[in-house]
Formats: sequence, C-alpha cells, structure tokens
Amino acid sequence: MTHNKKLFFAWISAGIFVVAVLINLRLLDFVPNAVISVSSPIIRPINNATKSLKESFFKFYSFSAQVREVGNLRREVARLQAELVRKQVESEENSRLRRLLNISDTIEYPNVAAEIITWDSADTTLGATINRGRESGILEGQAVLDEYGNLAGIVETALSGNSYILFITDSRAKLDAIVLGKEAIALASGSHGVGMELGLLSQAIEVSRNDTVVTAGISGKVPSGIPIGIVDEVLSNDTELFKRVSLVPYADVKALSLVIVVLSQPQP
Repeated sequence: MTHNKKLFFAWISAGIFVVAVLINLRLLDFVPNAVISVSSPIIRPINNATKSLKESFFKFYSFSAQVREVGNLRREVARLQAELVRKQVESEENSRLRRLLNISDTIEYPNVAAEIITWDSADTTLGATINRGRESGILEGQAVLDEYGNLAGIVETALSGNSYILFITDSRAKLDAIVLGKEAIALASGSHGVGMELGLLSQAIEVSRNDTVVTAGISGKVPSGIPIGIVDEVLSNDTELFKRVSLVPYADVKALSLVIVVLSQPQP
C-alpha cells in the first residue's frame, strides 16, 4: 500500500514537471485557442440569447412603466373632468341664486326662496315638493316664481316644514289671468302637463299670436301683473260661447331647482 502511494505521487510530480517544462517552452499556447475555438459555437448562441432576453426584459419593463403612466394620466384626467363639472354646477347654482336674490329684491311684497327636493310627474300632472312651509309663511294658493320672476306654479299644500306646488302646466293648476291691453279677465290652466290654455275669454276679445298674458290678481293670494306666457293660437271656433287659446308659458318648469314663493300682496 505504501509502495503504491509513493508511485502515485511520483507520477503526479512527473506530470507537474512535464507541464511546467512545456509551459516554459511555450508549447501549450495552442490550448486556450483550441478551447475557444471548440466552445465558440456553443457560447455565441448563449450570448445572443442572453442579449435578446435582456433586451426583452428592458422593453417589457419600459412598456409596464408606460402603462402605469397612462393609467395615472387617465385617472388625473378623470379627476380634473369631475372637478370641472363640479365647478360648472357650482357656477350655475351661484348664477341662479344671484338671479333669485335680484328678483327677490325687486318684488314689493314678502317672499321666500325655496329649493325643490322631490318631483312628481305623471301623464297630465306635474308638481314638486319644496323645502319651505308654513313656518316660513307659505300658504295654499300662493304664487311660485322661477328665477326670472315668471309664474311657475301655485302652492297646493303647505305643511310646517315643506310644501307641495303645482306647476302651471299641471292640469289642476288654474288661476285668473288677463291679456295685456285687452282688459278682459280669463282663466289660465295647465294643459296635459306640457303647456297651458286660456279659457272663459269673451268671443268679442281679439287676441293675436305672441300677446302677453299675466296674472289678474283677483284671487287675493296671487298678485297681479306676474308674467305667465304668450298666446300661441286660438283653439276654439266662433260657434262656441267662450274663446279658448293655447299659451306658451315663460317658465321652463322642468328645469327648475330653486323657486321663489310670493307670501302675500303688497300692503296698501
């Protein structure tokens, strides 16, 4: 066993000596080139694949970053659009409030501004509930105006904290009216929830298209002179006892959100 170990170490020593001599004599310079030559066909595809993988990774990372940036931009655009809409709504509400205040200041009798909180719309009816009631001085039969001072409706029911109003296009809404310049009293009423009619008008009264119709003020709760609308066309014929005409109301009742309730007529 000891002899074999000595022989093994002898061979190892001899091999190391021979390699050292060959290296010293530069007889092994061909080995690296040979290794490179043999391994090159294997290493080159590996390098190309690694390079392609790196490029794909960076492209994917860049694309992911762009997707995130686009998502951030879209969220920012949506936020700005929502903010713009809110500003527009606030601006419109402020404009309506200013118009209401201006109209309120020009009315010679007590009045109160109110907000529409619920709507009631059917085939021939159109009404709404407002957030003011008897506690604010509102009573049945009082006039309701739009932001421009035109007649928009009549209070039908007044409770302590809110009231129900009939808009002038509601078939149940009826009030005395007069055609300006004609000095003849008639009855204005809603027509199927979309328009108005003027009835009980004497056949002797001549009316023309675009004649102005205002409140007559006979009832005592609705002041005289509030604009209602204009004459559109004559609906009746000469054989009927009274003349009946269609009206186009000034107030766009379906666009209302704020109204003014006239509490009473001016004191003498």
